[in-house]
Amino acid sequence: MRNRLILYVAALCSVSYLAGCDRAANAPGDHMVQNLDEAEYVGGQQCAGCHANETEAWIGSHHDLAMQAANDDSILGNFDNVTFLYNGITTEFFRRGSEHWVRTDGQNGELTEYQIRYAFGFEPLQQYLVELEDGAFHSLSIAWDSQPEAEGGQRWFHLYPDDTVDAMDPLHWTGIFQNWNSTCAECHSTNLMKNFSLTTNSYSTTFSSINVDCEACHGPGSLHVVEPIQAPMTLTRDADASWIFEPETVIAKRMPALDNHQEIETCAQCHSRRSQFSDSFEPGDALLDSFRPSLLEQNLYHTDGQIQDEVYVYGSFLQSRMHAAGVTCSDCHDPRHCVLKETLSAGNATSRVPTTLFSIIAMRERPPAHSALTATCHRRPIWSSIHEEIIVSASPAPIYRLNSGHRMPVVVVITQKVQSGHRQLLRIGIPKVAGKRLTMARPLMQGALGPPIGGNSSQSL
Repeated sequence: MRNRLILYVAALCSVSYLAGCDRAANAPGDHMVQNLDEAEYVGGQQCAGCHANETEAWIGSHHDLAMQAANDDSILGNFDNVTFLYNGITTEFFRRGSEHWVRTDGQNGELTEYQIRYAFGFEPLQQYLVELEDGAFHSLSIAWDSQPEAEGGQRWFHLYPDDTVDAMDPLHWTGIFQNWNSTCAECHSTNLMKNFSLTTNSYSTTFSSINVDCEACHGPGSLHVVEPIQAPMTLTRDADASWIFEPETVIAKRMPALDNHQEIETCAQCHSRRSQFSDSFEPGDALLDSFRPSLLEQNLYHTDGQIQDEVYVYGSFLQSRMHAAGVTCSDCHDPRHCVLKETLSAGNATSRVPTTLFSIIAMRERPPAHSALTATCHRRPIWSSIHEEIIVSASPAPIYRLNSGHRMPVVVVITQKVQSGHRQLLRIGIPKVAGKRLTMARPLMQGALGPPIGGNSSQSL
Protein backbone atom coordinates (compact mmCIF):
# COMPACT_ATOMS: atom_id res chain seq x y z
CA MET A 1 0.00 0.00 0.00
CA ARG A 2 2.83 2.41 0.85
CA ASN A 3 4.47 1.70 -2.53
CA ARG A 4 1.26 2.60 -4.35
CA LEU A 5 1.10 5.90 -2.46
CA ILE A 6 4.70 6.72 -3.39
CA LEU A 7 3.93 6.05 -7.06
CA TYR A 8 0.83 8.25 -6.87
CA VAL A 9 2.75 11.17 -5.40
CA ALA A 10 5.80 10.77 -7.63
CA ALA A 11 3.66 10.81 -10.76
CA LEU A 12 2.20 14.13 -9.69
CA CYS A 13 5.35 16.09 -8.88
CA SER A 14 5.46 17.92 -12.21
CA VAL A 15 1.69 18.37 -12.32
CA SER A 16 1.55 19.81 -8.80
CA TYR A 17 4.36 22.20 -9.62
CA LEU A 18 2.50 23.65 -12.57
CA ALA A 19 -1.14 23.43 -11.50
CA GLY A 20 -1.71 21.88 -8.11
CA CYS A 21 -2.87 22.82 -4.64
CA ASP A 22 0.46 24.57 -3.98
CA ARG A 23 -0.72 28.15 -4.41
CA ALA A 24 2.81 29.53 -4.16
CA ALA A 25 3.71 27.79 -7.39
CA ASN A 26 0.81 29.31 -9.28
CA ALA A 27 -0.59 32.20 -7.28
CA PRO A 28 -4.12 33.11 -8.41
CA GLY A 29 -5.47 36.58 -8.85
CA ASP A 30 -8.11 38.08 -6.61
CA HIS A 31 -10.88 36.89 -8.92
CA MET A 32 -13.15 34.00 -8.01
CA VAL A 33 -13.72 31.05 -10.33
CA GLN A 34 -17.18 31.87 -11.64
CA ASN A 35 -18.50 28.91 -13.62
CA LEU A 36 -18.05 25.72 -11.61
CA ASP A 37 -20.20 23.84 -14.13
CA GLU A 38 -17.16 23.68 -16.37
CA ALA A 39 -15.26 21.38 -14.02
CA GLU A 40 -14.20 18.07 -15.52
CA TYR A 41 -13.18 14.74 -14.06
CA VAL A 42 -9.41 14.41 -13.97
CA GLY A 43 -8.91 11.28 -11.83
CA GLY A 44 -8.26 10.80 -8.15
CA GLN A 45 -4.51 10.49 -8.74
CA GLN A 46 -4.48 14.26 -9.16
CA CYS A 47 -5.41 14.62 -5.49
CA ALA A 48 -2.56 12.62 -3.98
CA GLY A 49 0.05 15.37 -4.21
CA CYS A 50 -1.76 17.55 -1.68
CA HIS A 51 -3.91 14.98 0.09
CA ALA A 52 -1.39 12.23 0.82
CA ASN A 53 -2.96 11.12 4.12
CA GLU A 54 -6.38 10.76 2.59
CA THR A 55 -4.93 8.88 -0.38
CA GLU A 56 -3.05 6.50 1.88
CA ALA A 57 -6.24 5.78 3.83
CA TRP A 58 -8.15 5.11 0.61
CA ILE A 59 -5.59 2.75 -0.96
CA GLY A 60 -6.64 -0.83 -0.37
CA SER A 61 -10.17 0.10 0.71
CA HIS A 62 -13.43 -1.24 -0.71
CA HIS A 63 -13.72 1.93 -2.78
CA ASP A 64 -10.21 1.57 -4.17
CA LEU A 65 -10.68 -2.11 -5.01
CA ALA A 66 -14.28 -1.83 -6.21
CA MET A 67 -13.18 -2.78 -9.72
CA GLN A 68 -9.77 -3.76 -11.06
CA ALA A 69 -8.31 -4.95 -14.34
CA ALA A 70 -7.81 -8.72 -14.22
CA ASN A 71 -4.25 -9.74 -13.41
CA ASP A 72 -2.32 -11.82 -10.90
CA ASP A 73 -2.37 -8.99 -8.34
CA SER A 74 -6.11 -8.34 -8.47
CA ILE A 75 -7.61 -11.81 -8.90
CA LEU A 76 -8.08 -13.75 -5.67
CA GLY A 77 -9.83 -16.83 -7.05
CA ASN A 78 -8.23 -20.18 -7.80
CA PHE A 79 -7.67 -20.49 -11.57
CA ASP A 80 -5.35 -23.48 -11.40
CA ASN A 81 -7.50 -25.77 -13.56
CA VAL A 82 -10.21 -26.17 -10.92
CA THR A 83 -13.83 -27.09 -11.65
CA PHE A 84 -17.19 -26.23 -10.14
CA LEU A 85 -20.40 -28.21 -10.71
CA TYR A 86 -23.78 -26.44 -10.79
CA ASN A 87 -27.06 -27.58 -12.34
CA GLY A 88 -25.32 -30.29 -14.34
CA ILE A 89 -22.78 -27.86 -15.81
CA THR A 90 -19.09 -28.26 -15.00
CA THR A 91 -17.37 -24.88 -15.06
CA GLU A 92 -13.57 -24.80 -15.31
CA PHE A 93 -11.30 -21.97 -14.19
CA PHE A 94 -7.86 -21.96 -15.82
CA ARG A 95 -4.99 -19.80 -17.06
CA ARG A 96 -3.43 -19.07 -20.42
CA GLY A 97 -0.10 -17.49 -19.69
CA SER A 98 -0.83 -14.41 -17.61
CA GLU A 99 -4.52 -14.41 -18.56
CA HIS A 100 -7.38 -15.86 -16.52
CA TRP A 101 -10.09 -17.82 -18.33
CA VAL A 102 -13.34 -19.63 -17.61
CA ARG A 103 -15.14 -22.36 -19.54
CA THR A 104 -18.83 -22.36 -18.69
CA ASP A 105 -22.32 -22.37 -20.19
CA GLY A 106 -22.80 -19.36 -22.44
CA GLN A 107 -25.82 -17.57 -23.87
CA ASN A 108 -27.03 -20.66 -25.73
CA GLY A 109 -26.27 -23.04 -22.86
CA GLU A 110 -23.22 -24.54 -24.56
CA LEU A 111 -19.80 -24.62 -22.93
CA THR A 112 -17.85 -21.60 -24.11
CA GLU A 113 -14.49 -20.09 -23.13
CA TYR A 114 -14.30 -16.50 -21.90
CA GLN A 115 -11.39 -14.37 -20.76
CA ILE A 116 -11.78 -12.68 -17.37
CA ARG A 117 -11.51 -8.94 -18.00
CA TYR A 118 -12.11 -7.42 -14.57
CA ALA A 119 -12.22 -8.34 -10.89
CA PHE A 120 -15.21 -6.95 -9.02
CA GLY A 121 -14.76 -6.23 -5.32
CA PHE A 122 -12.47 -8.23 -3.06
CA GLU A 123 -14.09 -9.02 0.32
CA PRO A 124 -16.04 -10.99 1.48
CA LEU A 125 -16.45 -12.20 -2.09
CA GLN A 126 -15.03 -11.38 -5.49
CA GLN A 127 -16.88 -11.61 -8.78
CA TYR A 128 -15.51 -11.61 -12.31
CA LEU A 129 -16.54 -9.80 -15.48
CA VAL A 130 -16.35 -11.15 -19.02
CA GLU A 131 -17.13 -9.38 -22.27
CA LEU A 132 -19.93 -10.52 -24.53
CA GLU A 133 -20.92 -8.86 -27.78
CA ASP A 134 -21.84 -5.20 -28.46
CA GLY A 135 -19.85 -3.74 -25.57
CA ALA A 136 -21.79 -5.64 -22.90
CA PHE A 137 -19.95 -6.99 -19.86
CA HIS A 138 -21.51 -9.55 -17.55
CA SER A 139 -20.73 -10.82 -14.10
CA LEU A 140 -20.32 -14.56 -13.58
CA SER A 141 -22.79 -16.06 -11.12
CA ILE A 142 -20.04 -18.28 -9.73
CA ALA A 143 -18.04 -16.13 -7.32
CA TRP A 144 -14.99 -16.58 -5.14
CA ASP A 145 -15.45 -16.61 -1.37
CA SER A 146 -12.41 -14.60 -0.24
CA GLN A 147 -12.92 -15.17 3.48
CA PRO A 148 -10.30 -17.23 5.33
CA GLU A 149 -10.53 -20.97 4.88
CA ALA A 150 -11.16 -21.38 8.62
CA GLU A 151 -14.34 -19.33 8.17
CA GLY A 152 -15.56 -21.40 5.23
CA GLY A 153 -13.96 -19.29 2.52
CA GLN A 154 -11.33 -19.82 -0.18
CA ARG A 155 -13.78 -21.63 -2.42
CA TRP A 156 -16.00 -21.13 -5.46
CA PHE A 157 -19.74 -20.85 -4.83
CA HIS A 158 -22.87 -20.01 -6.83
CA LEU A 159 -24.97 -16.97 -6.01
CA TYR A 160 -28.18 -19.00 -6.42
CA PRO A 161 -27.26 -22.32 -4.82
CA ASP A 162 -30.84 -23.45 -4.21
CA ASP A 163 -32.10 -22.65 -7.71
CA THR A 164 -31.53 -24.26 -11.10
CA VAL A 165 -30.58 -21.24 -13.18
CA ASP A 166 -29.89 -22.09 -16.82
CA ALA A 167 -29.27 -20.05 -19.97
CA MET A 168 -33.02 -19.45 -20.45
CA ASP A 169 -33.36 -17.81 -17.03
CA PRO A 170 -32.95 -13.99 -16.77
CA LEU A 171 -30.91 -14.65 -13.63
CA HIS A 172 -28.34 -16.53 -15.69
CA TRP A 173 -25.01 -14.74 -15.78
CA THR A 174 -25.57 -13.84 -19.44
CA GLY A 175 -29.02 -12.40 -18.66
CA ILE A 176 -30.09 -8.82 -18.14
CA PHE A 177 -29.84 -8.93 -14.35
CA GLN A 178 -26.11 -9.76 -14.47
CA ASN A 179 -25.27 -7.07 -17.02
CA TRP A 180 -22.48 -4.87 -15.67
CA ASN A 181 -23.19 -1.81 -17.82
CA SER A 182 -26.74 -1.28 -16.61
CA THR A 183 -26.79 -2.92 -13.19
CA CYS A 184 -23.46 -2.73 -11.38
CA ALA A 185 -21.07 -0.37 -13.10
CA GLU A 186 -22.21 3.00 -11.78
CA CYS A 187 -21.37 2.16 -8.18
CA HIS A 188 -18.00 0.53 -8.80
CA SER A 189 -16.42 3.21 -11.01
CA THR A 190 -16.28 7.01 -11.11
CA ASN A 191 -18.17 9.23 -13.57
CA LEU A 192 -19.68 6.27 -15.34
CA MET A 193 -21.70 6.82 -18.49
CA LYS A 194 -23.65 3.79 -19.72
CA ASN A 195 -23.94 5.12 -23.29
CA PHE A 196 -26.50 2.59 -24.47
CA SER A 197 -27.67 2.92 -28.06
CA LEU A 198 -31.26 1.94 -28.81
CA THR A 199 -30.43 2.00 -32.51
CA THR A 200 -27.65 -0.58 -32.38
CA ASN A 201 -28.66 -2.26 -29.08
CA SER A 202 -25.09 -1.83 -27.87
CA TYR A 203 -23.05 -0.18 -25.13
CA SER A 204 -20.11 2.21 -25.27
CA THR A 205 -19.76 2.55 -21.51
CA THR A 206 -17.06 4.90 -20.20
CA PHE A 207 -15.67 5.99 -16.84
CA SER A 208 -13.03 8.48 -15.72
CA SER A 209 -11.63 6.15 -13.03
CA ILE A 210 -12.06 2.39 -12.93
CA ASN A 211 -12.72 2.44 -9.18
CA VAL A 212 -14.49 4.69 -6.67
CA ASP A 213 -12.01 7.49 -6.14
CA CYS A 214 -12.10 11.03 -4.73
CA GLU A 215 -14.21 12.48 -7.51
CA ALA A 216 -16.95 9.88 -7.06
CA CYS A 217 -17.94 11.65 -3.84
CA HIS A 218 -16.44 15.13 -4.20
CA GLY A 219 -17.27 15.75 -7.84
CA PRO A 220 -15.09 16.72 -10.83
CA GLY A 221 -11.85 18.31 -9.69
CA SER A 222 -10.21 20.03 -12.66
CA LEU A 223 -10.96 23.56 -11.40
CA HIS A 224 -9.94 22.68 -7.86
CA VAL A 225 -6.57 21.46 -9.09
CA VAL A 226 -5.93 24.89 -10.64
CA GLU A 227 -7.60 27.08 -7.98
CA PRO A 228 -8.00 25.08 -4.75
CA ILE A 229 -9.35 27.99 -2.69
CA GLN A 230 -11.50 29.70 -5.29
CA ALA A 231 -12.93 26.40 -6.55
CA PRO A 232 -13.65 24.24 -3.48
CA MET A 233 -14.84 20.69 -3.92
CA THR A 234 -18.32 19.56 -2.90
CA LEU A 235 -18.93 17.49 0.21
CA THR A 236 -16.36 19.18 2.41
CA ARG A 237 -16.11 18.21 6.07
CA ASP A 238 -18.34 20.21 8.42
CA ALA A 239 -15.67 21.29 10.88
CA ASP A 240 -18.19 23.21 13.02
CA ALA A 241 -20.35 20.18 13.78
CA SER A 242 -20.03 18.57 17.19
CA TRP A 243 -22.10 16.40 19.50
CA ILE A 244 -22.60 17.72 23.00
CA PHE A 245 -24.52 16.70 26.11
CA GLU A 246 -26.85 19.34 27.44
CA PRO A 247 -27.30 19.51 31.24
CA GLU A 248 -29.06 16.50 32.75
CA THR A 249 -29.36 14.69 29.43
CA VAL A 250 -28.05 11.26 28.47
CA ILE A 251 -28.35 11.61 24.70
CA ALA A 252 -26.04 13.90 22.77
CA LYS A 253 -27.34 16.63 20.51
CA ARG A 254 -25.81 17.83 17.27
CA MET A 255 -24.67 21.44 17.35
CA PRO A 256 -25.39 23.21 15.13
CA ALA A 257 -28.38 21.33 13.81
CA LEU A 258 -27.92 19.63 10.46
CA ASP A 259 -29.23 21.96 7.76
CA ASN A 260 -28.64 19.92 4.60
CA HIS A 261 -28.53 16.32 3.46
CA GLN A 262 -25.87 16.58 0.77
CA GLU A 263 -23.60 13.99 2.36
CA ILE A 264 -26.35 11.44 2.95
CA GLU A 265 -27.74 11.85 -0.55
CA THR A 266 -24.30 11.53 -2.09
CA CYS A 267 -23.76 8.24 -0.28
CA ALA A 268 -27.30 7.13 -1.15
CA GLN A 269 -26.62 7.24 -4.89
CA CYS A 270 -25.02 3.82 -4.33
CA HIS A 271 -25.90 2.79 -0.80
CA SER A 272 -29.62 2.48 -1.45
CA ARG A 273 -32.12 0.27 -3.23
CA ARG A 274 -33.14 2.51 -6.11
CA SER A 275 -33.67 2.83 -9.81
CA GLN A 276 -31.77 5.35 -11.92
CA PHE A 277 -33.21 7.47 -14.72
CA SER A 278 -30.30 9.78 -15.51
CA ASP A 279 -26.52 9.56 -15.89
CA SER A 280 -26.10 13.25 -15.15
CA PHE A 281 -25.97 12.96 -11.37
CA GLU A 282 -22.95 14.50 -9.66
CA PRO A 283 -22.10 14.81 -5.97
CA GLY A 284 -24.05 17.68 -4.47
CA ASP A 285 -27.11 17.14 -6.64
CA ALA A 286 -30.43 16.21 -5.06
CA LEU A 287 -30.83 12.44 -5.03
CA LEU A 288 -34.34 12.53 -6.45
CA ASP A 289 -33.15 14.38 -9.54
CA SER A 290 -31.65 11.17 -10.90
CA PHE A 291 -32.81 8.30 -8.68
CA ARG A 292 -36.01 6.79 -7.37
CA PRO A 293 -35.41 5.11 -4.00
CA SER A 294 -37.52 2.07 -3.20
CA LEU A 295 -40.19 2.75 -0.61
CA LEU A 296 -41.37 0.53 2.25
CA GLU A 297 -42.49 -2.11 -0.18
CA GLN A 298 -43.56 -5.67 0.49
CA ASN A 299 -40.70 -8.20 0.26
CA LEU A 300 -38.15 -5.42 0.78
CA TYR A 301 -39.16 -4.50 4.33
CA HIS A 302 -41.07 -6.27 7.07
CA THR A 303 -44.35 -4.85 8.33
CA ASP A 304 -42.63 -2.91 11.11
CA GLY A 305 -40.00 -1.42 8.75
CA GLN A 306 -37.19 -3.87 9.43
CA ILE A 307 -34.97 -4.88 6.51
CA GLN A 308 -36.14 -8.03 4.74
CA ASP A 309 -34.19 -7.96 1.49
CA GLU A 310 -31.01 -6.15 0.42
CA VAL A 311 -31.96 -2.48 0.51
CA TYR A 312 -28.46 -1.11 1.07
CA VAL A 313 -28.95 0.94 4.25
CA TYR A 314 -30.41 4.27 3.05
CA GLY A 315 -34.08 3.34 3.34
CA SER A 316 -33.72 1.91 6.84
CA PHE A 317 -31.49 4.78 7.95
CA LEU A 318 -34.19 7.32 7.06
CA GLN A 319 -36.52 5.52 9.48
CA SER A 320 -34.07 5.73 12.37
CA ARG A 321 -33.78 8.14 15.26
CA MET A 322 -30.19 8.65 14.21
CA HIS A 323 -31.33 10.34 11.01
CA ALA A 324 -33.91 12.38 12.91
CA ALA A 325 -31.19 13.51 15.33
CA GLY A 326 -28.94 14.71 12.50
CA VAL A 327 -26.45 11.85 12.37
CA THR A 328 -24.73 11.57 9.00
CA CYS A 329 -22.86 8.69 7.41
CA SER A 330 -19.40 10.03 8.24
CA ASP A 331 -20.24 10.43 11.91
CA CYS A 332 -19.76 6.68 12.22
CA HIS A 333 -18.06 5.57 9.00
CA ASP A 334 -14.70 6.62 7.63
CA PRO A 335 -15.37 7.10 3.90
CA ARG A 336 -11.75 6.56 2.87
CA HIS A 337 -10.89 3.47 4.89
CA CYS A 338 -14.50 2.29 4.33
CA VAL A 339 -14.78 0.98 7.89
CA LEU A 340 -16.44 2.08 11.10
CA LYS A 341 -14.37 4.79 12.74
CA GLU A 342 -14.21 2.87 15.99
CA THR A 343 -12.23 0.11 14.30
CA LEU A 344 -9.53 2.66 13.47
CA SER A 345 -9.11 3.88 17.04
CA ALA A 346 -10.20 2.11 20.22
CA GLY A 347 -12.57 3.84 22.54
CA ASN A 348 -14.39 5.86 19.89
CA ALA A 349 -11.57 8.39 19.72
CA THR A 350 -12.09 9.35 16.09
CA SER A 351 -15.86 9.59 15.98
CA ARG A 352 -17.68 12.85 16.61
CA VAL A 353 -20.65 10.96 18.06
CA PRO A 354 -20.50 10.10 21.78
CA THR A 355 -21.11 6.49 22.69
CA THR A 356 -24.11 7.32 24.85
CA LEU A 357 -26.06 8.53 21.82
CA PHE A 358 -26.44 4.94 20.71
CA SER A 359 -27.19 3.34 24.09
CA ILE A 360 -30.62 1.73 24.11
CA ILE A 361 -32.16 -0.82 26.43
CA ALA A 362 -33.16 -3.09 23.57
CA MET A 363 -29.69 -4.65 23.76
CA ARG A 364 -27.98 -6.03 26.84
CA GLU A 365 -24.37 -5.33 27.74
CA ARG A 366 -21.94 -5.43 24.86
CA PRO A 367 -19.82 -8.49 24.22
CA PRO A 368 -16.21 -7.86 25.35
CA ALA A 369 -14.83 -8.29 21.84
CA HIS A 370 -17.01 -5.41 20.63
CA SER A 371 -17.01 -3.15 23.69
CA ALA A 372 -15.41 -0.28 21.78
CA LEU A 373 -17.81 -0.41 18.85
CA THR A 374 -20.70 1.93 19.42
CA ALA A 375 -22.37 0.54 16.33
CA THR A 376 -22.98 -2.78 18.08
CA CYS A 377 -25.15 -1.02 20.65
CA HIS A 378 -27.80 0.02 18.18
CA ARG A 379 -27.39 -2.04 15.04
CA ARG A 380 -27.52 -5.74 14.50
CA PRO A 381 -25.55 -7.02 11.52
CA ILE A 382 -27.26 -9.57 9.32
CA TRP A 383 -25.86 -11.65 6.50
CA SER A 384 -27.30 -12.37 3.14
CA SER A 385 -26.93 -15.65 1.32
CA ILE A 386 -23.83 -14.36 -0.49
CA HIS A 387 -21.94 -13.37 2.66
CA GLU A 388 -22.71 -9.69 2.24
CA GLU A 389 -22.99 -7.93 5.60
CA ILE A 390 -25.95 -5.59 6.01
CA ILE A 391 -26.18 -3.15 8.89
CA VAL A 392 -29.70 -2.57 10.16
CA SER A 393 -30.07 1.01 11.34
CA ALA A 394 -33.44 0.58 13.02
CA SER A 395 -33.28 -2.24 15.54
CA PRO A 396 -36.33 -2.23 17.81
CA ALA A 397 -36.82 -4.40 20.85
CA PRO A 398 -39.13 -7.25 19.90
CA ILE A 399 -42.81 -6.85 20.66
CA TYR A 400 -43.73 -10.52 20.69
CA ARG A 401 -47.47 -10.10 20.23
CA LEU A 402 -47.00 -7.96 17.11
CA ASN A 403 -44.13 -10.03 15.78
CA SER A 404 -46.21 -13.19 16.14
CA GLY A 405 -49.24 -11.76 14.37
CA HIS A 406 -47.32 -10.33 11.44
CA ARG A 407 -44.45 -12.83 11.26
CA MET A 408 -41.81 -10.15 11.71
CA PRO A 409 -38.32 -11.25 12.75
CA VAL A 410 -36.96 -10.91 16.26
CA VAL A 411 -33.44 -11.50 17.46
CA VAL A 412 -32.53 -14.50 19.56
CA VAL A 413 -29.17 -15.82 20.72
CA ILE A 414 -27.79 -19.22 19.82
CA THR A 415 -24.48 -20.75 20.72
CA GLN A 416 -22.93 -22.41 17.69
CA LYS A 417 -20.05 -24.86 17.96
CA VAL A 418 -17.23 -24.11 15.56
CA GLN A 419 -13.71 -25.46 15.14
CA SER A 420 -12.19 -22.87 17.44
CA GLY A 421 -14.78 -23.40 20.18
CA HIS A 422 -18.14 -21.76 20.73
CA ARG A 423 -19.39 -18.42 19.54
CA GLN A 424 -22.63 -16.56 20.01
CA LEU A 425 -24.65 -15.72 16.93
CA LEU A 426 -27.78 -13.73 16.39
CA ARG A 427 -30.31 -15.28 14.08
CA ILE A 428 -33.63 -14.13 12.87
CA GLY A 429 -36.51 -15.95 14.53
CA ILE A 430 -40.23 -15.92 13.89
CA PRO A 431 -42.45 -16.18 16.98
CA LYS A 432 -44.41 -19.43 17.04
CA VAL A 433 -47.08 -18.07 19.36
CA ALA A 434 -47.59 -14.94 21.38
CA GLY A 435 -45.09 -14.80 24.19
CA LYS A 436 -41.43 -15.70 24.14
CA ARG A 437 -41.45 -19.13 22.52
CA LEU A 438 -39.61 -18.87 19.23
CA THR A 439 -39.03 -21.14 16.31
CA MET A 440 -36.06 -20.50 14.09
CA ALA A 441 -36.49 -19.30 10.54
CA ARG A 442 -33.96 -20.31 7.90
CA PRO A 443 -30.44 -19.32 9.00
CA LEU A 444 -30.08 -16.71 6.29
CA MET A 445 -29.16 -13.84 8.55
CA GLN A 446 -26.79 -13.93 11.49
CA GLY A 447 -24.57 -11.60 13.44
CA ALA A 448 -22.57 -11.28 16.63
CA LEU A 449 -24.27 -9.09 19.23
CA GLY A 450 -25.87 -9.67 22.59
CA PRO A 451 -29.44 -10.84 23.23
CA PRO A 452 -32.45 -8.52 23.20
CA ILE A 453 -34.48 -7.77 26.27
CA GLY A 454 -38.13 -8.75 26.01
CA GLY A 455 -41.00 -6.33 26.24
CA ASN A 456 -42.13 -3.33 24.28
CA SER A 457 -40.89 -0.37 26.30
CA SER A 458 -37.97 0.39 23.97
CA GLN A 459 -38.09 1.90 20.51
CA SER A 460 -35.57 1.89 17.73
CA LEU A 461 -33.11 4.69 17.23
